[in-house]
Amino acid sequence: MEGFRALSQDTKVAICSVPLSQPYFTYTILLIWTMTCLAEIRRAVRLLYATLISIPTVTYVEEVLEETTIKGMTRGMKFFIGIFCFLPRIAATMLLNFLGCRWLLSTVSLQDLFLNSLALEFMVVLPELLYNTFATDRGQKLTQATILAGDNASSPKGTSLLVASMWVFAALLWVYLYMVYVQQVLPGYNWDVRPVCRANPEVFAQETF
Repeated sequence: MEGFRALSQDTKVAICSVPLSQPYFTYTILLIWTMTCLAEIRRAVRLLYATLISIPTVTYVEEVLEETTIKGMTRGMKFFIGIFCFLPRIAATMLLNFLGCRWLLSTVSLQDLFLNSLALEFMVVLPELLYNTFATDRGQKLTQATILAGDNASSPKGTSLLVASMWVFAALLWVYLYMVYVQQVLPGYNWDVRPVCRANPEVFAQETF
């Protein structure tokens, strides 16, 4: 405490502005970012289930399409889509979440932390933005008209609620583990800055949120 008081006012403000000095606020921001990424992963998993598991496996390519309904897929099609479409999409989102958490935690001020979290969301919606911008109207209409057989099958309500709860729990757990054990922005951080900053309210008076 005495060492903190001996610092200049600008240094005190800088120390109390780092995200880890306000763990609850930072946890909330990282949780929002993580839920954004998990929503993307959940969409990918749902589409993976509808594409690779729900619809049957057929032997011949001629059996795949019936007008605008995909009735089945060959093993080769499922393998190709799973390896080159869904796996990279899920892996890229997980990596983006990890790098985003690290970037947010290394932000030098709390106000920049909030702005950076908004900027990160752009990276998640970028594929959809590119699709809406560059895909032709005909291509978009054909995509919307195409139906996956078995895509409308719904899980029991109890199962759906359980799965949703598991996603929420995964987000809460991951952010906690990342902030406490995984983060390398401040290795060995002892969570001792917040009490000192709270004991010096004049520092917060100079912060701009």
